[in-house]
Amino acid sequence: MLGLRAAVLEESGRHKAAVLAYLQLADVYRGHLRQYGHALASALENAASVDLRNGSRRIAIAVADEVFRLRAQFPDASSALQQLVGALREERKGKLRPARPERRRA
Repeated sequence: MLGLRAAVLEESGRHKAAVLAYLQLADVYRGHLRQYGHALASALENAASVDLRNGSRRIAIAVADEVFRLRAQFPDASSALQQLVGALREERKGKLRPARPERRRA
């Protein structure tokens, strides 16, 4: 609704009101971005955490860069993030046990 309101105000020449409406819309979208940014980072952290607990690291390594980028933007020191950071440190030192071979399904 705010976007439509802003566009109508703009079309009718009420530029100051349109700017304010667009800024209100931006505030709403910022809130959504924060909420979904945290949710996305959390989902990826949890996927990595389960992968690591299962004795693997393929997924954890694959999503690590995205998790760190998201957490730089949406900070939250979760236990899953701490576990991922620890696992990556061990990975770089070569101390993680080799991942279990994946089973082929018939």
